[in-house]
Amino acid sequence: MNLNLKDKIIVVTGSAGMPGSIGHNIILALASEGAIPVLLDRNARGFEYESQLREQGLDSKFYQTDLSDADQIKTSIEKLSAHYGRIDAIINNVGVNDGVSLEDSVEDFMYSLKLNLVSFYA
Repeated sequence: MNLNLKDKIIVVTGSAGMPGSIGHNIILALASEGAIPVLLDRNARGFEYESQLREQGLDSKFYQTDLSDADQIKTSIEKLSAHYGRIDAIINNVGVNDGVSLEDSVEDFMYSLKLNLVSFYA
């Protein structure tokens, strides 16, 4: 598939999950399209993923960032902006799974959203 992503700088939050996670699969798919995935995650596994992407010839970078900390976000954006000079797209993949699903009640789902927002911004 050609999504016209060649050499596009695409920031992916929550991109250092376990192998096979949504974030991991996003960066692999972007790399296969010729994009340059820029990884933001608090998990140090991102350094391994950065290395794997660089072995493919991509100028991919990982910025270890706690996305609930505004100062860390600002620092990472400043660093990646200095390195790349631009951001072409952002994929916000960061999230928390508390086990609530579409099979639960609307009230449970709404409560889950509130809890996740509180934990994200805490």
